[in-house]
Amino acid sequence: MIEIPLINEPYQEFTIELDGVSCDFFVNWNTISNCWSFDLRIDGSFVILGKRIVSGINLFSPIKPIELTALIATSVNEQISIIKRDSFYKGEFVLSYIEKLDLELLNES
Repeated sequence: MIEIPLINEPYQEFTIELDGVSCDFFVNWNTISNCWSFDLRIDGSFVILGKRIVSGINLFSPIKPIELTALIATSVNEQISIIKRDSFYKGEFVLSYIEKLDLELLNES
């Protein structure tokens, strides 16, 4: 599992390699709807635009870009379910990518 660090800035842009795929993330805090969202670009083409970051679901579904598995925002504290602007920065939520190998090991057990 790869933890993708987000900071307390309203706009973030970074590139990270996930399962051998170079992924350009553009993460935004939307002040109108009070939520985080992201765009994902792979090989110069946007494959996800404006996807809201919510807790507990695969953020790559229903469109799984290329061979990527799952991107999930999870709460560190079960009592917190709403993601706020500083939630990642404070460590209340973690944005994680589940690697293929981890997924295969989970499926085997």
